[in-house]
Amino acid sequence: MKQKRPKKSFDPAELKTMPHNEDAELAVLAGILNNNRILDSVNEIIIEDDFYYSRNREIFSIMNELYADNQTVDIITVKSKSESKGLGIDIAYFAKIAEYITYTGIESHCKIIMEKSLLRRIITSSYEAMQKAYEEPEDMDDFVQSLEQGVFQIIKHKKSEDESVLARNLIADTLDRLGELRKNPGHVSGLECGLRDVDSMTTGFHKQDYIILAGRPGAGKTSLAINFSHNIALKVGQPVLFFSLEMSKEQIMERLFCSAARTNHHLMRQGMSSKDEWTRLTSKVTELSNLSFLINDSAAITLNFLRSKIRKAKVDYPNLAFVVIDYVQLMSYPDAENREQQVSTISRGIKALCKEIDIPILVLSQMNRESEKRSDPTPRLSDLRESGTLEQDADIVLFVWQTGEIGTGRGKPMPAKIKIAKQRNGPVGTVDALFFGESMRFEDKIDA
Repeated sequence: MKQKRPKKSFDPAELKTMPHNEDAELAVLAGILNNNRILDSVNEIIIEDDFYYSRNREIFSIMNELYADNQTVDIITVKSKSESKGLGIDIAYFAKIAEYITYTGIESHCKIIMEKSLLRRIITSSYEAMQKAYEEPEDMDDFVQSLEQGVFQIIKHKKSEDESVLARNLIADTLDRLGELRKNPGHVSGLECGLRDVDSMTTGFHKQDYIILAGRPGAGKTSLAINFSHNIALKVGQPVLFFSLEMSKEQIMERLFCSAARTNHHLMRQGMSSKDEWTRLTSKVTELSNLSFLINDSAAITLNFLRSKIRKAKVDYPNLAFVVIDYVQLMSYPDAENREQQVSTISRGIKALCKEIDIPILVLSQMNRESEKRSDPTPRLSDLRESGTLEQDADIVLFVWQTGEIGTGRGKPMPAKIKIAKQRNGPVGTVDALFFGESMRFEDKIDA
């Protein structure tokens, strides 16, 4: 019988004094007393918890309360507010702060405070990890997941998601952004998927967008997702992460090659491609070699696995721009009581992940068979398989289907439609496209 190792006890008192800089903290507080308007700039760099000394945290909090109420922030108002809260900060301490009134370079002082706070969080996170490790947790997956979550939050060093932001603090950035868009009418402000009409209706895929792409088997969901990813990686020039739960990485790569080279995928797999097709395919080697196109073909992945891999990719590739999951019904969630609950839990987790990593995630989904029983085959939101939470969580829902027979002769396209059935920040509607089934490629329909 395996003997458990004895637990090692930790005494926090044995730890060295945590990193901090008292001068920087007092200089920032003094600067705010001297010029209340700089509080907006300070709040963009640090938060209350970044202060090491509790008195400084309390004073900074009071300053923000007074400022939000349009009251003057000075020694008298701050001291009065602290007394009403029963904090008991004496006048001698305010006199000490006043000694730093003449200090300049408040942004540099804020940066020092932020860096010291970051070091403290690293120490605390490491200390907690050591404690948990010595306790020998039974569920190693949960333990590793918690470690990754802690490290990722430290790297991001962002304000907590539940922190409220005053609308007035967003005005300048919002007007700047809208002003830039006004200078370029019709400009696609998000990631371009490569299909003109889809980009026009969505203005591209934007940060934190949760996008569902659904269709019946054989409708071209994976091909369209590969096309989107290829265009973002190639034309936008930013990394893409493609989770393929159904096909191997080799199969995804074959499709990517044939789509890029516009060659017949089936003949290529038979070894019967023409000399011209082979030349076109090999000509794409350099282009595809230069792409940051990451493929993960792990099967039946869990939500924790997904989070872990995306976070790691975000660390390795800080400008990671786009993630694809093909497809959601193949993901697993062992604790779910039924299939609908499983998909719902996974969907909510992906939605939260979009916000956490601040990039768009495209999730492929199956459709149920109801659309096949109707006289009008046009997909509806209710056709999403296990649709309840998928439909509710998504910012954009796309459906893809073919509307006719393939043309005669090699290389002839099939008419296709892409329906934007839901768009939280834009119009809905249906656009026409062409699907080249031989090369697994979607293209714009050319106007007659």
